Amino acid sequence: MRTTLLAALALSTFSLHARARTFEDRYGREIEAKLIAHTGIASDEVTIATSGREMRVSISIFSDRDQRYIRDWMVQTPASVDYAFNVGTKRVGTVRDYMGARYEIEVANLSRHLVSDISIVYRAYMLEPRAAVRNRDAVEGKAEQQRYIEGTQIVPGPLRYNDTAAILTRSLPQSRGDSGSELLGLIVRLYAPCGKLVYEARDPKVRNIVWDDAAA
Repeated sequence: MRTTLLAALALSTFSLHARARTFEDRYGREIEAKLIAHTGIASDEVTIATSGREMRVSISIFSDRDQRYIRDWMVQTPASVDYAFNVGTKRVGTVRDYMGARYEIEVANLSRHLVSDISIVYRAYMLEPRAAVRNRDAVEGKAEQQRYIEGTQIVPGPLRYNDTAAILTRSLPQSRGDSGSELLGLIVRLYAPCGKLVYEARDPKVRNIVWDDAAA
């Protein structure tokens, strides 16, 4: 399918891109394209831009000379990762009055490649005791009545596709009565090794809370 698509594109009129190059496939057909990204030097695919579109193609469709050129480019070009995750949370353990509860955060890698050194940052938001009683039905957007406990852990990996990793939060002062705070929910953020935010999950009651990095 990719070979057929490349051949079809080769019959079109291509506009020149910055740093574009004329590539040949294994049958000598030419295509003007720009190398855009790869997911690691062991990958068998690269992303190219041609005719105003980006597409992922197999390296094996190119001529031997161009395969060597692409492999050299991959060595010299940092890999880019299309991160995709699923995050689940649950309370673990049975603690009387819910005081000192912990939560397990499970991260599943849905990317089609290995991921490593992902930072999991969580915030568990709570209402103060009296505020929790007075505002039980109107908690969203009440930042002045909220506080949170924050934690960070790094998952070294590597995680393959569908692999999971789990961490436990710090103990949370949670209670359903007047004597303790009421847990609203968790916000979980995942950061790539470069520090880029790549995923965020929120419980329903904290979906409108602004994550203020300056307050951390």
